[in-house]
Amino acid sequence: MKNNNDITNGNCWIAYFDVLGFSRMIKEDSGNLVGFVEVDYKEIIRALITTGKYDPDFVNILWFSDTFLLFTNDGSKGSLSKIDIAARHFFVNVIKKRIPLRGALSFGEFYADKQNNIFVGEGLIDAYKYAEYQNWLGFIMTPSAILEASKLGLCPPDRSKYIEYDVPCKCQKSTEKLYVFKPPEYPNLRESVEQLYKESQNTCANDDNVMLKYKNTLEFL
Repeated sequence: MKNNNDITNGNCWIAYFDVLGFSRMIKEDSGNLVGFVEVDYKEIIRALITTGKYDPDFVNILWFSDTFLLFTNDGSKGSLSKIDIAARHFFVNVIKKRIPLRGALSFGEFYADKQNNIFVGEGLIDAYKYAEYQNWLGFIMTPSAILEASKLGLCPPDRSKYIEYDVPCKCQKSTEKLYVFKPPEYPNLRESVEQLYKESQNTCANDDNVMLKYKNTLEFL
């Protein structure tokens, strides 16, 4: 792994998140984009940075539009523990703000040049693919992350926080069994998802796919 503060190059841990219904959020705030940025978007960024679990010595963060990315400087056991904690708390804090989110933790080759805004690699593609194909609000470990974490004796990183579950997905296979973050210590999380579901019944009642995402999530929680 090469890291000179500006460039990361090699195998590392990557957590990719995207906000569901982001285009609809912007349309609803049409003509008041500044208000959307100041209220909703900055709330997400605050959740990313101010969780108290984010360690900038181990975990890098960046965001663009509806995408939020965390990645480590290397593929070590210590880095896995750091990004796992930061990613889980980010996921919970955003959902509690009633902003729908899904994400995936992967492991793989990644090149990141912050100064020139270059971010490429198989690890990023893997995280993106598994985050995007989930048909719910959830945070999972990809097969690449599961394999590498197993080699380190940390699969899952925290056994009290993850369970194996048939993850609902938007592909030919209806589910795939993966390790999924199960947040039992956050009882208000279900209430937030229920509120999002109720709001969607008013705004997206005719979109069966949106409704299914929330139903899948509530069934899991």
